Amino acid sequence: MNHGEAGIRTTESIGQTITRTSPRVGPLAVYIDPRTWGALLYALISVVTGSVYFAWAVAGISVSLALLILIIGAPFAFLFLLSVQRLAQVEASLVNALLGVRIRARPVLSQPDPNWPRRLKALAIDGRTWNAMLYLVLQLPLGVIDFSLDAFMLAFSLGVMALPFAFMFGNPVIMPAGPETLALRASVSAVTEVAGFLMLTASLHVIRALGRFHGRYAQGLLGL
Repeated sequence: MNHGEAGIRTTESIGQTITRTSPRVGPLAVYIDPRTWGALLYALISVVTGSVYFAWAVAGISVSLALLILIIGAPFAFLFLLSVQRLAQVEASLVNALLGVRIRARPVLSQPDPNWPRRLKALAIDGRTWNAMLYLVLQLPLGVIDFSLDAFMLAFSLGVMALPFAFMFGNPVIMPAGPETLALRASVSAVTEVAGFLMLTASLHVIRALGRFHGRYAQGLLGL
């Protein structure tokens, strides 16, 4: 077993531990569910990894096609396709660790061959190579959408929860302090705080569901 496969096995065990320890009872359990915060962290990381994956895939395809007419074109294409498989292994490890979805480690080449032209052909006709390529290209738009949606939901929910402080410390000229004013502020603050808390809880459920969906999607494209 090489170091890459050992690392993936380790992250698989971490993902299994997350799944076993994740609470499943009650809507408020989302706050202590590791998958919730793993999905949120993954959404943040995916913006960076998605940019790297997309740039590498587009640049690699372009340069490989441009160099195919030269003698160095085939070796470069082989190295590029090999790197795509390696990046797929790295991404599978990340999904295993943060989203708690088990993606089985797979060898880059099922039958290692010392003849690199045959290895290039094996990589080129392997459907898993192109599934991984598709995943790398789509990771950028999906990562941006996922992160933007998560950030909007959290910012809006926390903003609503912060409104009671504006009511409590409002401008006394506009709303002079008095028994009725203080009672109004207290009632509005309580309702707003509860509404913000419910929105935050719903947002975390959506974030966890998005993480679960992305895990299944990654499992389909990066799995065996």
